[in-house]
Amino acid sequence: MTEFLQWVEERKQLYPSEVESYSPPNFVHPFDDPELFLKLKNDRRSRGFLNDSKFLAFAKEVKEKPETFE
Repeated sequence: MTEFLQWVEERKQLYPSEVESYSPPNFVHPFDDPELFLKLKNDRRSRGFLNDSKFLAFAKEVKEKPETFE
């Protein structure tokens, strides 16, 4: 991820007129979804994550401090 961000910064300097092209889209943060855990529980591919204490701790940290993971 760091290499990608460095690449983006280099492109911003090389092509300043295209800076907007490198701006991240305005997505809703997935961990802000109030139904996230219900969706995870109802999906057979992800319901096992709800039994994993490390995943739950990670989800809580991402929800409380999303800037840490940008």
